[in-house]
Amino acid sequence: MSSNNIILKIGGREFEKEWFDIRVNRSMDSICSSFEFSASQNTPFNWEDWQIKMGEACEVFIDETQVLSGYIEDINIDYDKSNHNVQIAGRDFTCDLVDCQKADAPYGWMRTRVIHIVRDLCRPHDIEVVIDPSATSAASKTIDFFSTESGTAVAESLAQITKWARIVPMASTDGKLLLTLAGSKHATNI
Repeated sequence: MSSNNIILKIGGREFEKEWFDIRVNRSMDSICSSFEFSASQNTPFNWEDWQIKMGEACEVFIDETQVLSGYIEDINIDYDKSNHNVQIAGRDFTCDLVDCQKADAPYGWMRTRVIHIVRDLCRPHDIEVVIDPSATSAASKTIDFFSTESGTAVAESLAQITKWARIVPMASTDGKLLLTLAGSKHATNI
């Protein structure tokens, strides 16, 4: 089994610490990916050297391949007399679609292409929408009527419209919303 070099980039700085636990969760079943990095050492961390802030933009790379772009959402520092631990966790930019509701009008669309509805839902959150060539035809379908209810999470509305069009919405590695179709091949695990 080969060893992969996993890098957390924050504000242009690369963190290649002696991570003892790294988790990167990406799935076609989820519109949002997540990550968690944990490090431990016997001497205290000099947190000022890290200069990481909640909400800061970040990227995760495996070797030279970018696998996630998002935000730092959680920083936990824990220590006792023999161990000092830090855990940094977050989600990709599409987390805003999971956490936020559709707040502005219109709440309904008539005779509108699926891609236009998806872009309208993502625009207030500055999430760019890209279409995989396999999904171009499905994203161009016109739906007679589609509406969202006040208080509905954007991700829930996206799930409804993309299910109708038989499109899979997922986070791209650079923080955009990717519309694609499910394939018949299985991806490899890293």
